[in-house]
Amino acid sequence: MSERAPPAGDYALGINDVEIERLGLQHRVWRARMLDLWRAAGLRQGLSALDIGCGPGWASVDLAELVGPGGRVIAVDRAPRFLAHARALKAERRLGWLDVREGDVSAPLPVDAPVDFAWCRWVLAFVADRAAALGAIAAAVKPGGVVAIQEYLDYDAWSLIPRDAAFQRFVNAVSAHWRAEGGEPDTAIELPKLLDAAGFTLVRFAPIVDVVEPNDMLWAWPASFVASGSARMVEVGRLSAADADAARAALARTEAAGGRMTTPITAHLIARKR
Repeated sequence: MSERAPPAGDYALGINDVEIERLGLQHRVWRARMLDLWRAAGLRQGLSALDIGCGPGWASVDLAELVGPGGRVIAVDRAPRFLAHARALKAERRLGWLDVREGDVSAPLPVDAPVDFAWCRWVLAFVADRAAALGAIAAAVKPGGVVAIQEYLDYDAWSLIPRDAAFQRFVNAVSAHWRAEGGEPDTAIELPKLLDAAGFTLVRFAPIVDVVEPNDMLWAWPASFVASGSARMVEVGRLSAADADAARAALARTEAAGGRMTTPITAHLIARKR
């Protein structure tokens, strides 16, 4: 099928209320592991922190609550709709030390001074020039400071068990669209080299993969993307409506039969600025 270009500056998965809620679910599913990663990276009260590609701000408010009023958090995103949501969360939780700013990792990040800690989750995978983005991150982090990153290591490992051809067409369409937009879903595999070139020393590289059943909380994370993601693939011309229906039906059959799912393989990385 032909691919129709999304609006200029659009996030490859769409910017809308459905995506904001999906990102909220995704954050809740990953929150415990995220907090473990932050603790391993040395995040504590009083530090300055940067949330790069903060999206709707779900992680930004966690960062602000962890560093406390003696610290400071700058949350950066390029999407006005996401920024508005992040500012609403800030106001709701009265986090005066959280500063939500418009910015892009493809340009110098809008920090007043280098920070102690930077967090970046599923952002670099959407950036065409990841070396330049890591250079921008390095410029925003103090020497001795830390960046913690979560990215995919093997996106196409996402599969129903037993495998279903219609579902795999959907997964492959997502990764193909991702690459056509200039991103790289499996970006974690290249990060050790890119981090070193940007002036970081890699401290941790930990792969994460789960095999889950429908009653597992983790099931909801990838499963929730099938409805919105398949609609998005139809919108951009990567799948036909029939293909999207077939992918959703495959997921429903697997759920009804009590089958299993392999999640995309993800990686957690910690690197220290030299």
